[in-house]
Amino acid sequence: AEAYQAAGITDVTWIEGDPELIPHCQIRARKFRHSVIEAVVTDVDHGQTTFHRANNFQSSSVLPLGTHIEASPDVHYVGDVTLGTRTLDSLASEHGLTGNMINSDTQGMDLAVLRGGREFLRGVDLVYAEFSTDELYVGCGRLWEMDDYLTDCGFVRTDTKMAGPVGWGDAAWVARRLMRDASVR
Repeated sequence: AEAYQAAGITDVTWIEGDPELIPHCQIRARKFRHSVIEAVVTDVDHGQTTFHRANNFQSSSVLPLGTHIEASPDVHYVGDVTLGTRTLDSLASEHGLTGNMINSDTQGMDLAVLRGGREFLRGVDLVYAEFSTDELYVGCGRLWEMDDYLTDCGFVRTDTKMAGPVGWGDAAWVARRLMRDASVR
């Protein structure tokens, strides 16, 4: 929230899937006049999923741990809860969400989030998302799959940063319509 504020970005909506974290998120977001929506976002609207809570909260996911166990042996799941799922498109419609940027950090579900937001992506200029090259979470979307999907949606990957040798990182995809040279990759 502080980084968005410092950059002059004021219209921010946070989507958090873990009900236990919602009160904390709301308190933090309120300081910056951001909004918070409680939802587990996937590519299935009104489904059900098992949400696995991790001992560090950061690694909680709807996906089972894969190579994450080797990359961070101190992280493990401490409990499960069954939660409903939503798509980004249905949340955008229900809450009147618009925006030109998506920042996705959903512990292996980033590709599923984007697949469930195909309509929303039409108005987006920048997708910034976490990706995996290894199967950190069982069934996670991999970088090349995200590239294929986002290329099909009119985006070009312009930046990639690995988080060391652990099989994941962050990348930025820019809408091709904004680029002079769409051959950048």
